[in-house]
Amino acid sequence: MLHEGGFMDENGFIFTMDAVLMLIPIFIIAATVSGLSLSVPHESPYYQTEDVMETLYNIGNGPKDVSLYTLANNITNGTSISTVKGYATDPKFKIILDKSGRKYSLTYYNNATGTYDALVNNTNIANLNNIASTTRTYNGVIFRLYMW
Repeated sequence: MLHEGGFMDENGFIFTMDAVLMLIPIFIIAATVSGLSLSVPHESPYYQTEDVMETLYNIGNGPKDVSLYTLANNITNGTSISTVKGYATDPKFKIILDKSGRKYSLTYYNNATGTYDALVNNTNIANLNNIASTTRTYNGVIFRLYMW
């Protein structure tokens, strides 16, 4: 609103200043919210370990393809552990673990015989605080994948 001299009267000036001052907290809140970095849950090691374990189970359709399912069948059928470890180092199987870009150890526990051993790993498990693990059970064989 213009006054006789071309300037706002007192009420218009106070109303305008009130509106401008009210925008300051809104801008501060908008700047704070836009600066937040939200992490995607699938970036965490736990989810990556879950994905790798599922892939290890679902790979291969042929009789010569190696998956956790075929490893479990071989273990329960009495195949020697050295042979099963040889299957676990098959390039088609091991490349999935290697492509994760993490250190890993895949172990098994046979409920029927009580045997436990590491099938394949790229290093020994150290005393670390941040090790992600996941477990799957097939045909009485418990597989556990550790990644760090």
